[in-house]
Amino acid sequence: MTADIYTSMVSAPTAGTRPWQTRLGFLLVLLLVLLTVSCSKSTLRKAHTCGNGLLEALEHCDDGNEVVEACEYGQIYCEVCAGDCSLQLGDVSYCGDNVVDRSNGESCDDGNTLADDGCSTECITEVVTPEPDDGTDDNTTEISPIETPATDEPITCNENNTVCFDEPGEHNYTVPVGVVALDVLMVGGGGYGGNQIGATGGGGAFAKAEVPVTAGEVLRFLVASGGTRRGHGAGASYLLRNDAPLLVAAGGGGGGSDGCSGCKQGGAGGAGGAERGQDGDDLHAGFNPYCTAASGGAGASTSAGGAGGTSTGTGQYPCPGLPGSRNVGGGSHGIWGTCKDGGAEFWRDGGGQGNGGGGGGGAGFFGGGGAGMIWTYCAGGGGGGSSFSDSANRSTLLIAGDRAAPGGPEFPNNAGHGGIRVERQGVDEVGRGNDGMVVIRLDD
Repeated sequence: MTADIYTSMVSAPTAGTRPWQTRLGFLLVLLLVLLTVSCSKSTLRKAHTCGNGLLEALEHCDDGNEVVEACEYGQIYCEVCAGDCSLQLGDVSYCGDNVVDRSNGESCDDGNTLADDGCSTECITEVVTPEPDDGTDDNTTEISPIETPATDEPITCNENNTVCFDEPGEHNYTVPVGVVALDVLMVGGGGYGGNQIGATGGGGAFAKAEVPVTAGEVLRFLVASGGTRRGHGAGASYLLRNDAPLLVAAGGGGGGSDGCSGCKQGGAGGAGGAERGQDGDDLHAGFNPYCTAASGGAGASTSAGGAGGTSTGTGQYPCPGLPGSRNVGGGSHGIWGTCKDGGAEFWRDGGGQGNGGGGGGGAGFFGGGGAGMIWTYCAGGGGGGSSFSDSANRSTLLIAGDRAAPGGPEFPNNAGHGGIRVERQGVDEVGRGNDGMVVIRLDD
């Protein structure tokens, strides 16, 4: 139609018109069209002005500038506003990241927040004086990797002088008058299962000790949350004096999931361990060529978090498993090529996902590693965390779990059991891991 109008405008004039009038009319129409297009582009540009502090069209954020800020010191994960007003992961700096940040007061950073190792819990250089060895040891610690003592009866909460905490979260406990020691038993949480064949969540570890206490002091117990979402690693159970751990029962890792409703095998979460968490299971059969392999996250030790898993294949969106760290399990989640941080931390679960997402590592004294994954194709299982008992405790017993089974004697409500395999997408409660539990026994 435009060509017809143009032809009519430049064709021979009809009666009553003049050639110059026809051409002038065409030029005026053309000018009007150009002005309309220019105004439209200007309006679009004004609708998306990144850095003006207003959230406008096409923007995910706008913090009033085009500078990409870092996370606040001490954060292990955050999202920040990029220069194009999109969200991205911010740079992090915290004590325990193995990088000395002198601008925030660090004079050392040895990759952990342990005291008495030359670098303090606040990353300040410290002088360590070895304690003299008098050749005696009044405390006993027994480590059992998997076996459960046959003499231990199932634990109950209806006995006299017994206090049970089974609700995930933080609980304060005031030591009664006349009590100088508590017999504490605990189990970590169970990881959430994945949908790959055999991809159960890892069970929690068992920890028991006689803990010296002072009458009237307030102790803090953290009860582990089992995995609440697909692939989440479980939280750990803790006894804390102020913020110092006295006893820790590690959580289990989450199970891996594929994007084809369970057409692949492997990827079970590793159980919470005694001195070392159980490794997450590798993918047993790949989906060539998109996913040829995905390894599970490594179990944690008492001095370091478990290493993250890896993956290989031509799938477009791989994510490496993140390593565990002090009290934190490594994550294994991400979509569209954006790999996310964050995992199970202290008593809270976290770090995994379904639909081609890996199992997150379980929390603990140190957390297990997250699994390698390729989104929508395959994944491994998360590693289990490690347990801990303070050197002042007596008669310590740490027992590792084994895959979905928790360590130690049976607790009420099957506390600490890893979640079963989830056969279908969208079934959220089937594979949930069981919460942990803490039991306090007082002498008669």
